[in-house]
Amino acid sequence: MQDVVVEVCGLTKFYRNQAVVSDVTFRIGRGEIVGLLGANGAGKSTTLRAMVGLVKPSRGQVRLFGKLLEPSLLRFVGALIERADLYPYLTAAEHIGLVSQLKGLKPTKAAMEQLLERVGLASVAHQHVRTYSYGMKQRLGLALTLVGEPELIILDEPLNGLDPEGIADTRRLITELQQEGRTVIVSSHLLAEVEQVATHLLVLHKGKLIAEGKIEQVLASYGTTTIIEAEHSAAELCALLEPVCSAVQVRSNAIRVASADVPLVVMRLANAGVRVTAVIPERSLEQFYFAATCQQ
Repeated sequence: MQDVVVEVCGLTKFYRNQAVVSDVTFRIGRGEIVGLLGANGAGKSTTLRAMVGLVKPSRGQVRLFGKLLEPSLLRFVGALIERADLYPYLTAAEHIGLVSQLKGLKPTKAAMEQLLERVGLASVAHQHVRTYSYGMKQRLGLALTLVGEPELIILDEPLNGLDPEGIADTRRLITELQQEGRTVIVSSHLLAEVEQVATHLLVLHKGKLIAEGKIEQVLASYGTTTIIEAEHSAAELCALLEPVCSAVQVRSNAIRVASADVPLVVMRLANAGVRVTAVIPERSLEQFYFAATCQQ
């Protein structure tokens, strides 16, 4: 069984008598990449802030590494929440040094250069941050979360402002961190990117946790669609199925049906002498997300 790195129990936060997070409970194990999903205002940032002590819960508690949250535990945590707050007249290298001092560390020059190389900023390590683009600032914010090789890394919208190369680099880095045994929480609206890296999901909707678990299990638990291919034209397939279910043509010999209807569809086509050549489930994170939030 994996070690529990994060345990949130009954987390509730009120602002002006309105609950922005309500009775949220979950666990995150060591080495997991957790995609935290939800619309603006769903409570994602409040939850993340509570996990690092920036927000005091109205009710509930947060435990890190098996202990109740306290400042001493934060040296094992790296967090980029909403945006990186940087000093415009300091260089990237100076930012690394400053955060290292705050964590009680004395990194070598080689270690600092290696960290900036990892996020693609080695060539501008000694330029003032005021000369950086927004994407470069995001990369520096990511580097600051990695100071001290934290066991838990929290990234809130880390892909904002990044170009395609930056997005790919960040995706690769997140995967590398997991391979090193770190735990990563990624909050993002870019569902396709989350789908590529996440091993687990947490979905918040209107302040409540509505889905959690391993990504493949969560996707399988919600009604999705399936592609049926057969040795007949799609028009013929739709005509055969019209009395019993709805089918949509996607290719000359393929249709899309609700996954729940697949047994009935295959049986009806078989009874009609139609040979089915492929049954391909469609389980995208985007499909799941809209199905999950629309049901609430």
